[in-house]
Amino acid sequence: MAKSLDTVEDRQPEQLQSWQLLARLRRRLRRRAIRIREAKLQKRVEDDATAGSHASLPKTLKEALPDDIEIRSKDERAIMVTEVGGRFDIIGCNKAWENLCGYAECEVVGKNSTALQGPETNYDGLREAVARLFEGEDEVKVITTNY
Repeated sequence: MAKSLDTVEDRQPEQLQSWQLLARLRRRLRRRAIRIREAKLQKRVEDDATAGSHASLPKTLKEALPDDIEIRSKDERAIMVTEVGGRFDIIGCNKAWENLCGYAECEVVGKNSTALQGPETNYDGLREAVARLFEGEDEVKVITTNY
């Protein structure tokens, strides 16, 4: 009888490992499904004639939100910058973003970016994008709806 207990105890770590592997596999499959769905959405947007902008993306905070208000207000790209971690509080935005969203910079700075999200927001895509950025990808595209 003691031998059968030892065998059960020996199997428990194996079962934990198989459950851990299964959980990892499920996460990977879920992320793959999100990437496939995102790729389809991205293709539809790229095929849309109104989305033909080839504007370069800013690489630094200074490029995204220059200190010179005149330069910042002339940028046609709608840019909003958030903190990298935590609650993703909004650091700042430019005039094009204010015009697009209807919020003044002074109204949104320090607020959580989830205030702009609603029922049609692509939460899975946003989480996936953040995860991919933290994994070291340089550029990630996500299609989502903000309010």
